[in-house]
Amino acid sequence: MSTIHTAVVLHEQAAMGLLRDWISYLTARLALLTSDDPSSTTAFERDAAAQQTSATERELAAIPPENRTLFAQATSQRREERRQQLEAELRAEANGTPRLIDPDDLDRRVLHELLSEAREPDESGHVLFPTADGAQIEWLELRVSALTERPDGTTYRAAQHTSRDRERLTRIAAGLAIVALLAFLAWYLFNTSAEPTATATGASANGQDVMLWQTTSLLVHGTTDTRLPITVTTSAGWPTDDDAHLQPISLPLHMCVPAAALAGATTITLIGDGSTPDRVYALSMEAPAHLDLLIQACDDSSVQIAGVLQALHAAPLATIATAQPVAETSMVTLEQVTITGPAEASEVPQGAARISLTLRGLNDQDWTSVAPTLRLGDGSQQSAPEVRTLDTGRTELRFLVTAPVEALPAEFRLTDPASRRMTRWQVPITPPIDRLHLLQQALRVDGLTVSGAGELTLIVTNTGTQPLSLMTTDLVIEQAGARQGLTSISGIDTPLTVGETRSLLLTLPPDLRGGGTLNIGTARYQLTRE
Repeated sequence: MSTIHTAVVLHEQAAMGLLRDWISYLTARLALLTSDDPSSTTAFERDAAAQQTSATERELAAIPPENRTLFAQATSQRREERRQQLEAELRAEANGTPRLIDPDDLDRRVLHELLSEAREPDESGHVLFPTADGAQIEWLELRVSALTERPDGTTYRAAQHTSRDRERLTRIAAGLAIVALLAFLAWYLFNTSAEPTATATGASANGQDVMLWQTTSLLVHGTTDTRLPITVTTSAGWPTDDDAHLQPISLPLHMCVPAAALAGATTITLIGDGSTPDRVYALSMEAPAHLDLLIQACDDSSVQIAGVLQALHAAPLATIATAQPVAETSMVTLEQVTITGPAEASEVPQGAARISLTLRGLNDQDWTSVAPTLRLGDGSQQSAPEVRTLDTGRTELRFLVTAPVEALPAEFRLTDPASRRMTRWQVPITPPIDRLHLLQQALRVDGLTVSGAGELTLIVTNTGTQPLSLMTTDLVIEQAGARQGLTSISGIDTPLTVGETRSLLLTLPPDLRGGGTLNIGTARYQLTRE
């Protein structure tokens, strides 16, 4: 890699456009060289070059003139460096016969090198592209490894490199703008945005997580239908096992499939992870005007097939009480969703809410292996629930979240640990009820009588659907605008079961004079003291 000079911080939009134009420029230059090269190894490559020459020239012309000038200077600089390096190597050969360097071969070598640096991360996980500080060429780095690891906050930065050492800048730009850039680049570089690895969290923008497209397997439609898992590779060559393989950063999307699976293939479906759409491509041995997918046979590089995107199939989102497959052979049903706030359970902190999901299926399952995750519509998510076994085949997962102030769309997901495919349910999330409305809905006051000097008997019934715990703060005396609690309340030590009627013994404050008002929930009783 060339020397990286003084770091330059670009606005995220400028960097996005610069990297996009740089890849387009290099790809177009290579295409034009190939179209003039009679040594192209396959008929596919020669036909593609011939048909796309005009389109390639138009693509070059569409790049802003200032960027074309910058890219030409950067390419010439690298070409000169490689020329001097090759000449030095030739001079160093013992008894070597002097020979000229083929300029076309040098151009191809340099363009391939620069394109590889722009598309494929180096050992430190970065791609490289040029910018300029005045007349001097600068080289910027973008860390792309996080794009294939579902980043939750990735670093975009330039770096300084001298002949003695490379010192990386540690903080460049605010995190929000950076993550938004990474989310867009993931979408663009995959067309197409693919995020090939499995995942727990997504990139975020404006404080919300951004779901990036990833594929877990493919289905080849042809003489027979063949389904294969997809693995990601960053090596120069393709593995020759029985899987399909995908390059994480490429334009167009570039992958290999075993030759046997491509026999008679007409269409191919790249299957998402269950949270993103499946993509259907039409296949052809001829090069189309616009190429979305390029497939090679993993074990025969001369076999190349072009793909054009035809359709997107939305990822399924199940509703409550719908059984869904998880871990291939198991079916899981989300039976019930309950929202509990501090008004209903004292163990729930103020400002929080407990979301309880009742599920049936996956008996004796280690729930951490299927990564249960509750994802709210505001972008927040929880993935470490409390697990409670209710009865045979039923489990309750409890998530503690910030209490929403309005109804939010949400989803609950489980992930197959083998295939990494997600199963999702739509979950309605509403604000938890407050204490006053809870007592209004679930507590009925059936009567109030005088029991003795300074004592009252209050008869109450739980009309709700859950056990109800009463608190001393639920019963207060109001006198002359001041509120005070009762000195003693007997009968509230245990919750009222559903439908239970109970008598509570209340002891009035000894200093109650001139009467007052007893408040319990929304019920009010005027008291006088004789």
